[in-house]
Amino acid sequence: MRWPPCPTWPRVPSAVASSPPTTSSSPPRTTWWSRCPRPSRPAPSPRKGRSTTAGRPDAAASPAPTTPSSGSACRASCACWSSTPASSPATIRRSPPSTGAPSTAIRGRPSWARARWVPLLGRSPLAGDARNAFPVSVPHHVTHVRLTIFPDGGVARLRVHGDVVPDPRLLPDVLDLAATEHGGQVQGCSDRFYGAPQNLLAPGPARVMGEGWETARRRDDGNDWVLVRLGVPGVAHFVDLDTSHFKGNAPGRATLRAADDRHGDLDDPGAWFPLLPDTRLRPDTRHRFPVAEPRAATHVRLDIFPDGGMARLRVTGQIDPAGRDALAARWRRTRPPAASPEQLTRSGTSVTGGPA
Repeated sequence: MRWPPCPTWPRVPSAVASSPPTTSSSPPRTTWWSRCPRPSRPAPSPRKGRSTTAGRPDAAASPAPTTPSSGSACRASCACWSSTPASSPATIRRSPPSTGAPSTAIRGRPSWARARWVPLLGRSPLAGDARNAFPVSVPHHVTHVRLTIFPDGGVARLRVHGDVVPDPRLLPDVLDLAATEHGGQVQGCSDRFYGAPQNLLAPGPARVMGEGWETARRRDDGNDWVLVRLGVPGVAHFVDLDTSHFKGNAPGRATLRAADDRHGDLDDPGAWFPLLPDTRLRPDTRHRFPVAEPRAATHVRLDIFPDGGMARLRVTGQIDPAGRDALAARWRRTRPPAASPEQLTRSGTSVTGGPA
């Protein structure tokens, strides 16, 4: 191993530096690297709220965790506002590393001091380098969650799984019935090798090919498909099949069918009616097709032939009266305790029925 040259001492000839030690009584030769200055390290400063002994945190000075885990713990909380510009409210079913969630129905965008946090999950132990999943049950929808970790440390991801509950007061007359922000959800697919099918319903256009749904290449005579439950039941007037960014791997053809589970069984082939017949698709193109015979539906099924990728699926239409009444009833069932009936009535949604 060759040492780098010292900036403050001239290099000693290699013949001298590599010579064997002598047996004479003369003092040993001083090598050049022994004369190099050594960088000084500052003494470690104590962390706030802790005492240190010999540069290390004093374990006796910090409070011991009350959980049985030898690692960290966490806690989460959530709050609900009556208007949320960022995303739609949702009911939560499962939340990895979390603990409590306060919920309230404060109009506008209040300060954190005014929010009433309701616990989602109490203080729970966490395992290091692992996915920690906790089931939670929240009877009302929330718009914000707050994560608290004990005493400190790092969390790679926070996932809050649940169902979107759109506010019926904010829905326009014409909207994307299948959008995630309106409650659309993928209920099944044939393949998700390269991309998740839920990406089809994401807001905004896909920026890259990885933000869409793509299947593996098929070696048989079948085709790939995805089943979507509409966020709100309605009548579709236009459908968008977007193959943006898919150039050599776009499907050659596609069909779109719909069904209404309020009047039939989805397992019955006769319950499905066509929204878009077998139609050829172009790569890297946003296709918009009008629906020839609009009918009310709760589910749509997209079939692509034989396989490939799709960036977005849009089902543009209007909410039918029965669907709006059902959405208003669901919103009332899941509204926070602080939400008053007068607030819903003033906003155009009655408490006992659909729109006021």
